[in-house]
Amino acid sequence: MSPLRIMKIVHVIGNGFDLNQGLPTSYAHFYEYYFQLRPQESDSESVLKLREKLREKLYDEQTDRWADLEKTLGELTAEFESDAEFEEAYLDIYRHLLEFLKAVYDNSEVAKFEKLEETIYRDLAMPWKHLVLRERIELESSLPLEDAHVSIINFNYTNTLDRLCDLPKSVGKNMGRYDNRSTIFDGYHHVHHMLDSNDIILGVDNANQIMNENFRGDETVQNYLIKPQTNTGLGNMVDTRCAELIRNARIICIYGMSIGETDITWWKKIGNRLMKDSTVRVLYFPFISDIANVLPIQQTLHRNKQIRYLCKFLGVKANDVKGRVLVNFCNLPGQRNIFTNLSRKDVKENFEHTMALFQEKGVIFKPQSKPLDSRFSLGTITPIESKQLFEPRVYRKKIPAFMPENIDDGLMAKLP
Repeated sequence: MSPLRIMKIVHVIGNGFDLNQGLPTSYAHFYEYYFQLRPQESDSESVLKLREKLREKLYDEQTDRWADLEKTLGELTAEFESDAEFEEAYLDIYRHLLEFLKAVYDNSEVAKFEKLEETIYRDLAMPWKHLVLRERIELESSLPLEDAHVSIINFNYTNTLDRLCDLPKSVGKNMGRYDNRSTIFDGYHHVHHMLDSNDIILGVDNANQIMNENFRGDETVQNYLIKPQTNTGLGNMVDTRCAELIRNARIICIYGMSIGETDITWWKKIGNRLMKDSTVRVLYFPFISDIANVLPIQQTLHRNKQIRYLCKFLGVKANDVKGRVLVNFCNLPGQRNIFTNLSRKDVKENFEHTMALFQEKGVIFKPQSKPLDSRFSLGTITPIESKQLFEPRVYRKKIPAFMPENIDDGLMAKLP
């Protein structure tokens, strides 16, 4: 079939997917764990300095909002005088983030979740069904009745989505007929890599986001901290494949993503695609913690606010793409969330199950009243022990990666 007869749908999926399955995988959850670590004799001055500065920087007492870890790492480079100091501190938080996420994932209820193939396939094939009625009808009427090919660009480190619907077995297969068109699953790509490979990518988008000007041209810092450069160094071409998917997309659906500067390269690519082809549509499904308090008559104003915010990062003017960037909230009361059948009660129970296992090991999470809000009060910190589980191997002498054979049964077995 000619490529011109294929409608390509690309989903850009972030950590909100895991949160809405009930997994405590946000940076805020990680901070609670990281700041409860008991200092070890082996901890260097650089490591202790980073922890202290992170704690000062990441939590804003006035607004009760957490800052972005990746952005903050770039800012805190100003606290270090040498790349060796920074490297030591960076690898400490890198290792502990791996440990934490592996422990969450291995001890969560995700393996027991009811298979969601039909729900996920339907939403992958027809994400516009979650728009408001008028926009949904207008978009459906503009789409050609040609085969649809679906791809996923996953920014998560976990493979929750893969496991819930057996994605590895689905590549190249017909997912079924939706809206009178055959839908083929073309594949999925973890652009920041996965826990299983132990080479997750954590950092900023470009050198300008590194506060220490002396580090901006430093090879060691660049290869650790600048994500596009790390991807290039790893050499597996995942970034190239993802960029190609965006360049050929007709529909781009953004779900569960934090829209920010540390992924600006990808937002600009989406904005360029939007401006190049007037038939392209971007669908954005943000999570708004207090949406239940927003009256229906106010929702249009809130959607327009989200459109303007997204367009700022896409590098386009909202008026220039009017009617082509479409927003609806993924957590409206009484409405099924995209990509899941779980109720808020189910999600809360899954959070509580995983948190209880951590609490048995001494990690105390203190959630606020809204379990999906990703904001947690530090409260009183009780230090805990944690042993290093990973020994870094050299990748081109710069990029952190970890040998699978060095990984044992996980963090849970290591905590007291």
